[in-house]
Amino acid sequence: MPITREVSVPIDYHRFIIGQKGREVQAMMKEYDVSISIPSSDEGSDIIKVSGAPANVDRAEQGLNERVEKLDAEKEERVSPVSCLILEYVAEKNPNP
Repeated sequence: MPITREVSVPIDYHRFIIGQKGREVQAMMKEYDVSISIPSSDEGSDIIKVSGAPANVDRAEQGLNERVEKLDAEKEERVSPVSCLILEYVAEKNPNP
């Protein structure tokens, strides 16, 4: 019997979950044999709905969570060097705070 599970994924990541022309989400649906519904950006919701057989939904949820972890790591890699440069610049301009 099919089930639907709500998975919280930061709104900023939805476009990466969807992928270009929906390729990423289509691949996930095919890989896990589930239906994935992502709200439009107008809705402002972070809830992605995954429907299918319970075991498939479990695997798809795990796959979504792994994708979020990867996106978090990529975000840190992009932000950290910039943050360091900004802090260095501020320290140079204001050596005695």
